[in-house]
Amino acid sequence: MLSYVHPAEGISATLLQATTPLLAKEASESAVAVLAAALARHIVFLLIHSSLPGETTQLIAKEMKNAKPTIRRAFVGLAGSVFFDSQGVLDTGGGEVFAKELLPSFEVSLKAISSNPLNSTGGPYEGYVAVAVLLGPFVKSKKFGLFEPPVKIGSPLITFHRHGHCTEPHHICYRNCWCEAIVSVMG
Repeated sequence: MLSYVHPAEGISATLLQATTPLLAKEASESAVAVLAAALARHIVFLLIHSSLPGETTQLIAKEMKNAKPTIRRAFVGLAGSVFFDSQGVLDTGGGEVFAKELLPSFEVSLKAISSNPLNSTGGPYEGYVAVAVLLGPFVKSKKFGLFEPPVKIGSPLITFHRHGHCTEPHHICYRNCWCEAIVSVMG
């Protein structure tokens, strides 16, 4: 039912402050996925039109590193949705602050997955989201220094130069330099 609640000034902040802590404690994986999907548009609304409460941002960043795979996946997916579902969220002051707070969490997700991608407890989903966000909206915004040569993004796996070329040996960069393929797809 939360998906039917439209974002608004008085509603979104209250909804996020009440439900985000519940999301971190929810045991049902299907409920977690539905709740996380419903919250993304309220976060985007607040980032563009108002301000997101600092404790909500801190909770999202913290739960993106949660030990429980279900909770971690939900919060990584929630954060990824915020950056992909709204064009221009990084052009706002609130969006930029939100992104800077979550950047270390995305890097942790990428490190965890790149160290053991097939046997990760939560599967590779978090790594895919982290790579997509880092190489998509973050690189396109040009606000996070991700174009400066060379930049390590969270792990020894990916190092980029201005043109997106991987400088790592292919035995470190999995299967025919997949990071170059992601860079070319992402733009």
